[in-house]
Amino acid sequence: MRGIGALGAIGVLAFALAPTPSAAFGLRLGPFYLGLPIPGPVIGPRYRNQPATAPSSLPNNANATADAANGNSTTNPAALKQISGSASPVVYPGLALPAIYDGIFHPGRPAAAWPLDYAAILQTAFAKGFPNGANCQPPADPAAVVSRIGADISVTAAQRQLLQKLGAAIGMAAGYLAQSCPTEIPSAPIARLQLMESQIEKLSFALDIVRPPLQEFEQSLSPAQQARFVAVANGAGRDSSYAGGAANCGATAAQIDQSVADITQSVQPNDEQRTAISDIRQALGWSASDLEAHCSTVSSTSAVERLVEIEARLDAAWRAALALHASLATLEARLSNEQRGRLNAMEFAALH
Repeated sequence: MRGIGALGAIGVLAFALAPTPSAAFGLRLGPFYLGLPIPGPVIGPRYRNQPATAPSSLPNNANATADAANGNSTTNPAALKQISGSASPVVYPGLALPAIYDGIFHPGRPAAAWPLDYAAILQTAFAKGFPNGANCQPPADPAAVVSRIGADISVTAAQRQLLQKLGAAIGMAAGYLAQSCPTEIPSAPIARLQLMESQIEKLSFALDIVRPPLQEFEQSLSPAQQARFVAVANGAGRDSSYAGGAANCGATAAQIDQSVADITQSVQPNDEQRTAISDIRQALGWSASDLEAHCSTVSSTSAVERLVEIEARLDAAWRAALALHASLATLEARLSNEQRGRLNAMEFAALH
């Protein structure tokens, strides 16, 4: 464990050469990830031991509430239902950091909307009006995060140094995402989805930067401090059974049907093309179930374990973007130029 800091520094230097966040670090802590190549189909940039089959039933929709009372800048559910180009965390992943850090450090707060859910992925793929270079500034304040932790659990001088390392890592992660901001947003949905896949990977890597110093700090806590850390995270004075985390990530069967109906109406497929439409329905249904399966409302007591849960949720978002990308590419290859133009010109309205 004493080599964690060196590993993090090596990883920061390696990310420019590595194709994915996992390749950059190559090793995770504990039993979560070893970074070893595993044969078989690629189902995500990490957590390749996750089942490739989604649950058979589609989840019920639920309303999530933003933590507006605490001044968080997380994207609220209504905004995700009406994606504008300048406010999509799937393209500008730095916008997702406040919600992610709430999930790691303060899961006991009212659940904010998960900013990379089914609606965000689908609507961002077809959204219009992306101003290039927007939303590149990191919204998370590292000093505010670590100052609150230090005050809440009364850290020692040695622990304060570890906390400062954690703050530096949080700042580095935000800066990395700001530097990774795309200079041009493609207009075609398939090219847009490719960009989204890349941006989700970068968000995963940003969390890789935070994980080693977070584990080092958490391991330094005494049992009493650990209990205080958990109590503060869950909300002082709140029922200990309160479950934080995102309330909904997927979509109902009716919402998926509506998504497919919108594509069908736009393309007006012939009989041969309807097979590709069916593939899109299957991809959307699988993605919605996969997203919901990894969008647990029950958080672990350990901040590191909560970070791991969120990374698994990011993997599900990456798989969803990839599945939609693959199925749309299959459909587009069978379309006429006129049909392809209508597909690329369509825009998804709010999901009901």
